[in-house]
Amino acid sequence: MSKPLILGHRGVMLNGALPYQNSLPAFRLALARGDGLETDACLSRDGEIFLVHEASYLDQVAYTLEEHLDGPSRARVNGRRLDQMTQAEIRTLRLLSAEPIPTLKETLALFEDKAKVLNIELKGQGVFRALIPLLRQTLASGRIEAGQLILSSSDIPALLELRQGLPQLKRGAVLGPPHSPRAPMYPWSGDTRSCYLPVTAATLSSAELQAADLDYLVIPDSAATPEVFSLIKKLQPGKQVIVWVYSEMGSHDAGAFNRMVAENAPDGFLHAVIVDSFAAPVYTL
Repeated sequence: MSKPLILGHRGVMLNGALPYQNSLPAFRLALARGDGLETDACLSRDGEIFLVHEASYLDQVAYTLEEHLDGPSRARVNGRRLDQMTQAEIRTLRLLSAEPIPTLKETLALFEDKAKVLNIELKGQGVFRALIPLLRQTLASGRIEAGQLILSSSDIPALLELRQGLPQLKRGAVLGPPHSPRAPMYPWSGDTRSCYLPVTAATLSSAELQAADLDYLVIPDSAATPEVFSLIKKLQPGKQVIVWVYSEMGSHDAGAFNRMVAENAPDGFLHAVIVDSFAAPVYTL
């Protein structure tokens, strides 16, 4: 059986235990235990890429930077987004574990093992513009290889730009549960094109997704159903799927998930599973 990659979600997410998500220690743990990691790229006001889960989307868009920070850091942020702060300001902030928010440059330096994979999810508005020259330089140096990188986002226009700027890299659209509505990613900006999208027949057959010419569709485990897989195979033929397990700390059924993996892995349809920790049976595939 073709085994999917096991990637650590934000490095690791350990439900209150250390290391804290999206920190360098969390990334090191994911690299030691799995095939690589997934993380979230945001942009400072002056163009530095930092890795933190600033925005989330469930039933509405929410900005969650401050929930990851200690008290003094929350006071300094005072309701601002990352793109409203300079890199000098951001470097003074501390996560709940007292670790600084890592930069992408610092994280790329961890990938000495050429077998490990880094899935960079673009969360910040315009972060792709800073990502293109940085990754071009990194790839040219030989410090990391194209096959080690996956670029993903809910921002389909950004993925189109990345196809032009970094054509050698694999790209994936991050889609929400089928019941979730379309919602703007950057509601403060007036941008109506960059949206969170549900994994539905309408989305999969849309002109914007067809034009993106993607390699992967990244979906939550709640959407990893025979019905959704059938839609993907019909409307996005040739695409592989990456599943993230965001219910792991709640009602995640590892047995059912393992069966889903077994049914979809042999033909390579399931490329990777993004997990919060490395404790459940699914992670021993």
